[in-house]
Amino acid sequence: MAARREGPEGREGQEGREGQEGLDRQDGPGQPASPGLPALLLLLVFIIVVPRLGERTGAVEGTLDCSHVAADDAAALERCVELRPGDVELMADLGAAYERVSQSNRAEELYRRALTLDPEDGDMRVRLAELLLRKGDAEGARREGTVALAVQPGRGAALDVIRRATAAEASR
Repeated sequence: MAARREGPEGREGQEGREGQEGLDRQDGPGQPASPGLPALLLLLVFIIVVPRLGERTGAVEGTLDCSHVAADDAAALERCVELRPGDVELMADLGAAYERVSQSNRAEELYRRALTLDPEDGDMRVRLAELLLRKGDAEGARREGTVALAVQPGRGAALDVIRRATAAEASR
């Protein structure tokens, strides 16, 4: 059995040279070694999977999941309306939050903005009519209730706000 001779670097030196040989390897004539399949797979995960995870978790919207915001969290609702400026349901929720904290002018502005996006939204018209009636604008409330009734014939809430607005006008 032949004795193995080690050079002046010892065993560690040989391991270092073996590792260097792997780096010098080429895939083909004149071609440097490729990064390999694991690196490619990792890159694909970051390109394809990570953005889709963000969509589901709300990370795309700054880690705020606008689908599950508490109805009394006006700050989060405001941010969601900024992120989704065409979402009439979010506007309705934010308007209701404003009403709860006695910011009726802000609520009215928001309801009117929502109605410019969806003029056929009978629910939003009833919300606005109720708000106008509470603010003392019986004529405006009756007008909005009438439009809501035209959009949703027979709707009880619209009929009720029209009745109350008419009574308020008559008592003046």
